[in-house]
Amino acid sequence: MRRGCGKPWPPWIEVQRIKAESLRRLLGALVEKVGLPEDAGKILVQGLVETSLRGVDSHGVRLMPHYIAAVQKGRVNPRPRFRFQRTGPSTGRLEADHGFGIVAGRAAMSHAITLARRSGVGVVAVANSSHFGAAAIYALAAAREGMIGLACTHSDAL
Repeated sequence: MRRGCGKPWPPWIEVQRIKAESLRRLLGALVEKVGLPEDAGKILVQGLVETSLRGVDSHGVRLMPHYIAAVQKGRVNPRPRFRFQRTGPSTGRLEADHGFGIVAGRAAMSHAITLARRSGVGVVAVANSSHFGAAAIYALAAAREGMIGLACTHSDAL
């Protein structure tokens, strides 16, 4: 069995496969248990599973324990109230109320797509969210709508 970049797994690691749908159900049950609403839980789980299926495990399902701990320790609001403010014909700002970055990122991309359909381009900034996962999930969401998408983020100075 091989892993990303063509490197084999070390012999002491036992690799097991799980169907993506089974993994979605398992992770969905976990996020429901920590209080995420079903729609937000589906977005979070889909983003993580899609990322792992693309081979980007650093930003995929391996982050679920970190995300659950973030809710349990109060660093992430499991039931945020997102507020979108249109700031111009092609721009907007999404206040994410300290919710999951993946859920906020998908909401922001949805708003950006709506803006772009009206004016040709849509740019949405997100404020007060958490780790937003792999940037590709947002660009792919735009591509599925026939759009070109670009997503970027910043990080705290570590």
